Amino acid sequence: MQRFFVPQESIQQDSIIVTDESMLHQMGRVIRMNTGDKCIFLDNSGDEYFASVKNIEKKIGVFTIQEKRKGANAPKIKLTLIQAISKKPETFELILQKGTELGVFQFVPIIAEFCNRRELLKRERLERIILEAAEQSERTTLPALYEPMNFTDALTKFKKTAILLHCRGELTHIKKYFDTNRDVTELALFIGPEGGFSPGEISLAQEAGIPLLSLGNMILRTETAAIVAVGAVQIMVGDEGFEPPMTGPKPVALPLG
Repeated sequence: MQRFFVPQESIQQDSIIVTDESMLHQMGRVIRMNTGDKCIFLDNSGDEYFASVKNIEKKIGVFTIQEKRKGANAPKIKLTLIQAISKKPETFELILQKGTELGVFQFVPIIAEFCNRRELLKRERLERIILEAAEQSERTTLPALYEPMNFTDALTKFKKTAILLHCRGELTHIKKYFDTNRDVTELALFIGPEGGFSPGEISLAQEAGIPLLSLGNMILRTETAAIVAVGAVQIMVGDEGFEPPMTGPKPVALPLG
């Protein structure tokens, strides 16, 4: 069933009024919805509105609400992805798309020392990518997208819940860290740019008491690190949680051949 985010003011008693012309074009000309067809509307509050088409015209669409439900798939961990701005705009777009699908609560672009780009381009396009990813993954709320801030400002703002991923030195693996931090409900995850965080930035993080963690021995691209880390956090402390220990006899390896 098609899902659409609409402003809260679109919800009017037992009806939903759509005036966004691009959305109406998608409904009428792309999806070709007809009277009686059903869809789901979301107002970014966590509620789902199951509705049917009453009438779709070029500048207005009217839908009849049939049922209102509380969304059941909200992420269980409030995860902030603090992501250094990438050199290529499409790399950052990919991070927003996949981060949204994986349940990121909010995105905070940061300007780190080794960033080749220091601003976001086409914010409207980025918000559209987040919107479409949220609809596709059946989220009931949209993650927020901050304006870019400096590394030091982000460090100050989020240090109470922060961890920072680094790829050099003897570091604790992220899984080992969460083995003893299973009850985390809020987390700010720092991911560096293509060149990683600078020695000065690492020193600032250490002085602030922020754990430096590793994803393993491989050197990952910034977008790979972001996607893998967010997915790992959601599995370890988020939607799925930890698997309970196995009980009963241990499995026996079977001979090959």
